[in-house]
Amino acid sequence: MEQLSDVTIYAPDMLRQTYGTGIYLGVVEEGYPDRKTIVRAVVTGGYTKVRLASFMLVAGVHFEEDLAGDEDSWKRVFEAAGIQVELEKGGLGLNPQIIEIFCEHTEAALDIILLNEPKSSFA
Repeated sequence: MEQLSDVTIYAPDMLRQTYGTGIYLGVVEEGYPDRKTIVRAVVTGGYTKVRLASFMLVAGVHFEEDLAGDEDSWKRVFEAAGIQVELEKGGLGLNPQIIEIFCEHTEAALDIILLNEPKSSFA
């Protein structure tokens, strides 16, 4: 699990190096960076508008409740801080380019799995 925590710590910095300083990646539940950290960074950065997007293939309950909900959501916290919120509805799985990448990676993974599969005595 230590390696996963390292990914969550370094991934946002790598994204900003690639796409610019205006991109932030936070976690919905436990982990880093959390909502409080991201909202503070956005406010401190002087931004007046954010786009909330799910980094899951399907934007389901977490998106509807945790990001865009009417109660204790990222949207409400940003709005309370005076930040305008735009919601990117739908998950990554609705983007044709993401679908293509997902299919290519799935095919590559299957190639590896099938090539490394032990030979069965059953034919």
